Amino acid sequence: MSKIKQPWSPEEIDKLIQFTQSNRDNKRDINWKFVSSQMQNRTELQCKSYYQNILKKKLTTSMRKNHTWNRIELMMLFTQVYQHEGNFEVIQQNMPNFTIQQLKSQWIQMKSKLNQYIEDYKLVLQNQSYIKHIPTKLLIQEEYMIRVGLVRKYHILNNTVDQIYVQQYKQFWKTLDPSQIFDIYRQEFIRRNIEKPLFVVTDPENLLMF
Repeated sequence: MSKIKQPWSPEEIDKLIQFTQSNRDNKRDINWKFVSSQMQNRTELQCKSYYQNILKKKLTTSMRKNHTWNRIELMMLFTQVYQHEGNFEVIQQNMPNFTIQQLKSQWIQMKSKLNQYIEDYKLVLQNQSYIKHIPTKLLIQEEYMIRVGLVRKYHILNNTVDQIYVQQYKQFWKTLDPSQIFDIYRQEFIRRNIEKPLFVVTDPENLLMF
């Protein structure tokens, strides 16, 4: 398909933000060739021109104290923190539309939510034998979903649970916010003694695999 001039759609703008944030040569220079290769109907010149003349200014204006972080930004911050072991100077180079202080503040907020899920997850792992015997009708009740769902999700991924549970946990997985999803994966890295993630999250929908 030839690449033609047309108005930028919201989906294209989201993709452009995502790829300009995560694909940089020499820390700060955007790899426009790669970015354009990920945009079906946009040339390298179109991507660069739109970003520099329109999008960059909007992004800079939006990155204020009351900026509402979107899912892509949250996932990018999460992966950057664990890839660079909390070195916010390096992280800021990869997320230049945020200040170091903004990144640190947002990470503190995320950690405060993650800590509770970490404790819940540890509790679940200690009681897997009990969980296996919880009746199906109880599994779908909200009070069990957080504590039971995390372990069940792991078993489903490894094909060790009957398919009768799959539909229930498809719904459960979709109710999680990004922080919860991040923590589930992080705990799997810890459980398997993996120091760093094996992948970089670039698309929030890839995490909602059900």
